[in-house]
Amino acid sequence: MNVSFQQRQFFLLQNLDPESSAYNIPLVFTIDGALDTMRFEHAVATLFSSVDILTSSMKSSNGLLETTPGMATFTNLDYADMSDSTPEEIFEYLDRFITKPFVMGEILYRTVLIKQEQNSYIWCLVLQHSISDLKTKEKLCELIGNLYNNPSTPIPDTVKNYTDYVKYQTAWLASDSAISQKNFWQSALEAVPKMLTLPVDNPRPSFLKFNGDVVYIEFDQETTVAIKNCAAQYKATPFLWLLTSYAVVLGKYANQDYFSIGVPFTNRRDDAFKETIGCFVNVLPVTIDFREPGTLFDLMGSIRKSMLLAHRNQEYPTELIIKSTLPKGSSLDANPVYQTGFTFEPFVKLALDDCDVIQRYMHHGGSQLDLFATFWEDQDCLSGVIEYNSTIFHEQTVERLAENFKHVVIESLDNPQIDVHHADIVSRNERLLIDSFCKGRVLSVTQGTDFVSLFKKSVDTFTLKNAVTFKDKV
Repeated sequence: MNVSFQQRQFFLLQNLDPESSAYNIPLVFTIDGALDTMRFEHAVATLFSSVDILTSSMKSSNGLLETTPGMATFTNLDYADMSDSTPEEIFEYLDRFITKPFVMGEILYRTVLIKQEQNSYIWCLVLQHSISDLKTKEKLCELIGNLYNNPSTPIPDTVKNYTDYVKYQTAWLASDSAISQKNFWQSALEAVPKMLTLPVDNPRPSFLKFNGDVVYIEFDQETTVAIKNCAAQYKATPFLWLLTSYAVVLGKYANQDYFSIGVPFTNRRDDAFKETIGCFVNVLPVTIDFREPGTLFDLMGSIRKSMLLAHRNQEYPTELIIKSTLPKGSSLDANPVYQTGFTFEPFVKLALDDCDVIQRYMHHGGSQLDLFATFWEDQDCLSGVIEYNSTIFHEQTVERLAENFKHVVIESLDNPQIDVHHADIVSRNERLLIDSFCKGRVLSVTQGTDFVSLFKKSVDTFTLKNAVTFKDKV
């Protein structure tokens, strides 16, 4: 096997659902100004022709996964003149371009430059996850900018050495360090429930499907400043503040206080591979544990510790973590270690002379997990999406969850010392909705009650009558 475990993982995931675009990674930029399209195409072609992993094919042969470097040759940057098209038509074209699934035995990227009008363009690059991660996206755009602004810029050898990483990883897995990390993950996950039992709208299919969509979330500038200030006051980061609030909402929804959330780690601690183009990322299980009484701030500290331990053990491949911790005969209807994910992913910079370049978010059209929250900062505001598996969730369900998440974040700014078990996760809008639906019937609800089961039981018992009324806090 001359591929890394990261490449193998995303190859297998793509082949589980070949018609899915869940593991497409799109980069979309608006470019306004006097763009030299020929020079831009030359910059892209020069880079992509120089890095073997970008022009490699990947296939399974006799049960072994192999890559063949340089099987595909960069020919030209696709160009689409859509100056006579409406914004809606351009969006639909981009959406089709981004969401087209990759065939793993063929080239694993595609790119197009769209002309909107005079001196106004959109550049879109789509990469299959097996050859890309956040650091690779950043490095590609940095090098394309350098080559555009100065075509004689050399491409450093340090970005081309992914095959060296594959050899390094193979050797490292036989080391004492790898054995130590394997033992850590086996111990850390031994008692953690493998499933987060979120209530779903539709039954899970027998085999994992990656159909998906997103719900958008935005915090205004005032709230963004408050999140940053509050996080700094408690020696935390906005990432940790949002992750903690997300964990509280998920735990309340699932009626669980012990579970894992998948968080991407760069896995580039070795200096030799910090600049290398390719896929290194490991999405690792971060333990969420609020079984004991404690405040939101206490939970934040617990999650910080889990993040630190995961960071120290991030080289061990996710695939091997799953194999070493998963009981035999486990179901294939969900990710077997974590079903929800969370990340903070800053926008990528592309600097082109005499042009204003801005990255735009566009969804890849699938869902890697049941729920996956991704956040970034755009124009001094924290924004993001909750990606959801549309096979099991309705859009309205995730919209309500997103609204409740925002509610918890804002409430936590006023009182981070609130007991997690008494945290109010129901937004004002949802409270009004519930109240209007349930007027006239009161049920006694104690701490730990599974509200979903109680509600269903009440509906069955009191046909054509209101099921539940909330009084005070849920």
